[in-house]
Amino acid sequence: MKLARFWARQTADATNREGKRIRAAARGWSNDSLEAAAAMALQTAQRVVALVAEGRTKLQRYQYGDRPIPEPVIRQFPDPVIQQMGGVSIARAVVTRNVYGALVLNTNDLMFIDIDSDDAPPKPATSIAAGLMSLFRKKQQPVVHPASTSIEDSIAQVGEANGLSLRLYKTAGGYRAIVTNLTQTATDETSLALLHEFGSDPLYVHLCKQQESFRARLTPKPWRMKMWEPPVTYPFQTQQEQQRFDRWNADYVAASARFATCRFIKAVGDSEPAPGFQELIDFHDEQTKAQISLPLA
Repeated sequence: MKLARFWARQTADATNREGKRIRAAARGWSNDSLEAAAAMALQTAQRVVALVAEGRTKLQRYQYGDRPIPEPVIRQFPDPVIQQMGGVSIARAVVTRNVYGALVLNTNDLMFIDIDSDDAPPKPATSIAAGLMSLFRKKQQPVVHPASTSIEDSIAQVGEANGLSLRLYKTAGGYRAIVTNLTQTATDETSLALLHEFGSDPLYVHLCKQQESFRARLTPKPWRMKMWEPPVTYPFQTQQEQQRFDRWNADYVAASARFATCRFIKAVGDSEPAPGFQELIDFHDEQTKAQISLPLA
């Protein structure tokens, strides 16, 4: 799971060949201290602004898939197995806040599957290996589904074909499923093939692989509640920025009370949840209001 405890943003100035003053901003991170994160941010900003001043690159925003996502850690769930063995506490799951202010559950081995209902239903396959082979085909042929086969039925069929127990949810944009009886690893090719077999969003699959974790949004998207996104982005450079975000977040939390993020539909399979999963499932359902009849956002 690629997460960092400390984040900072720094700026650096330089003069380009035309004598124009330019500025670049960069984020830095560290698991040791805020000072270390700030030092990294300053070094990055200085390096970027120097390249821009030399005309070797342009100022723009990048999403580095191989770096931690700049999200503050809100809560951690220690691994119960590691704790029982007397080892160093390791987080099995972490709640963070994403760039548009929603809370996200990041998990090491509890697989979340996001499925866009606008796409074709997932193709039932006889095994995960069949899904893995499909990743290497140069051109995938369109799949013809019986008219009576709904997306929900197709998701259930994929789960049953692979011996999985699932919890299935409706979201505003499609569906979400949780694999409850088996641990998965986001960097494992078999797990990635399984996500593809379910018809999961390719961008979500890529993010899971790069960040070495599965992700599930817990709270609504602000624009679905007719709200603007946060006026400032994390990490905050000043106390004033923090206060601006806090005011926005108070409105966001109040608006979120009227919406659910997903709605529980049904369980597939009869296996008991794997050790440590029940706490995370209960937390997910509580935070998303999955058992409450509210508009989805």
